[in-house]
Amino acid sequence: MLARLVAYLRGIATQTTEAVRDVRTIWLDLLWRDARHAVRSLRRTPAFTSVALLVLTLSIGATTAIFSVVDAVILRALPFGDSERLVAVGEFSKNGPFDSMRVAPQNFLDWRDRQDVFTGLAAVAYAEISLKRQSGALPETLRAQRVTAEFFSVLRTPPLLGRAFSAENEVDGRAHVALISYGLWQRRFGGALDVIGTHLPGQLASFEIIGVMPPGFTYPVDTYFLGKERVDMWIPNVFTSDDRVRGNSFGYNLHVVGRLGDGVSIERAQARMDQITASLAAETPRWFTDRVAKVEPLHGFVTRGVRTWMLMLLGAVSFVLLIACVNLANLMLVRATARTRELAVRAARGASRWGQ
Repeated sequence: MLARLVAYLRGIATQTTEAVRDVRTIWLDLLWRDARHAVRSLRRTPAFTSVALLVLTLSIGATTAIFSVVDAVILRALPFGDSERLVAVGEFSKNGPFDSMRVAPQNFLDWRDRQDVFTGLAAVAYAEISLKRQSGALPETLRAQRVTAEFFSVLRTPPLLGRAFSAENEVDGRAHVALISYGLWQRRFGGALDVIGTHLPGQLASFEIIGVMPPGFTYPVDTYFLGKERVDMWIPNVFTSDDRVRGNSFGYNLHVVGRLGDGVSIERAQARMDQITASLAAETPRWFTDRVAKVEPLHGFVTRGVRTWMLMLLGAVSFVLLIACVNLANLMLVRATARTRELAVRAARGASRWGQ
């Protein structure tokens, strides 16, 4: 009895396998015949085929190109670890014509000393280094950024080679060190692994290379008003004695980036910065007659100037794609009316609606 039951079950399994194979074969055969019929139909109407391909190519190509740009600039997160915790911390004038979020050195130093909602605050400023001719290398002007010691730890991007700055490098006399970009390392040093410890001969000072940043590393906030060229090197930002005194000089030339502490929301960080600003305003009122502190996500700050029009552009090209699809559907309807006799004959011979 057991052997008979096993044989019976095997027979059912074999029949089921053969039935599935037959259905699959029939489906593939129908798909192949439909594809051949579609190709023959398109070859018989070259004008319709050309117009349809042109419409689809232009609309899909334009939509894909714009979406790629919007995705890279707006939708994609910044290339840093836990980038959603990064914020731009700045100050602006309530009566000013625009919001640059630039910070005075005096305010940054007080913020850094008094804040307790960020794991770190870093300041960034523009610099330019002119190199002398040396060992066959031509003179070159490098675009640089002056950064405080917390900069790379706040961004959670360690050097590819060497080390980052320390607080000791923010002292005059110990600041002649530099981290260079991957591009400069390849261009000027040929990717040599012994680049650490060598010097870049500047016109005013020589900078010891202590690290090389990973390929593609860039800080997304431009620290110079006149352009967005690549940054070749990073050097320590040294605060002078004037930067530590609230005198009559109001120089707003720093961009400040921070990383929110664990469990700290932007609202809580904003409230804390408001408290610190109010305390500083009570000490030196003339520095805060119309200036307030502001905290906002770094990604939102970076894309603030382009987000609206880029999303509008994406919506516009998507609408163009929709119009193209509607026009193509109208062409298909016109073509279908011309095939009324053919479709009637095919239906009379038993063709399904899908097969037509």
